[in-house]
Amino acid sequence: MTNARTSVAGPIHSGQRLATFDFRKLHDVKDSVEIVLEGMKKTESSLTLQILLKANSSEFVAGELYTYGEGPRDVPDTTGRFFPITLRLDITEVARRLTSCPRVEVYVKVLDGKRQEVKNEPLAIESVELRTGEFE
Repeated sequence: MTNARTSVAGPIHSGQRLATFDFRKLHDVKDSVEIVLEGMKKTESSLTLQILLKANSSEFVAGELYTYGEGPRDVPDTTGRFFPITLRLDITEVARRLTSCPRVEVYVKVLDGKRQEVKNEPLAIESVELRTGEFE
C-alpha cells in the first residue's frame, strides 16, 4: 500500500486546487488507487463534488462524490449533524494514464442538483490522501 497525504488549508471553493501528488510513484502499483477526502464537514445543501486531475495541460474527470445537505447552519448543532465525514473515490482507471507525471493536481468542482456550478458554499476538508492497495 502506498499513501501520500496533504493538509488542506482553509475553506475550499469550486474550482480550487485541493492537492498535488507525484503519480510516478504509482508506476508499479497493481492494486486500486483512490483519492480520500478526510475530515470533510457536511454541507448545508446536497452537492456533487466532481474530482478533476490536471497534468501536462490535460484535465481528466476522475469521478464524483456526493454530499447530502444538512440544512442551515444558523440552527444550533446539538445533534452533531455537521460532524466530519470521509469520502473515498476510486480513480484507478484515470490514475493509470498519469503514472509518468511528476505533478498531478487535484481540483474539485462543486455542482448543485441541477448540475450548475456552486461557487458560494465553502468546503471544509482536513486532508486529501492518495491511497493504493486493496480497499474495504
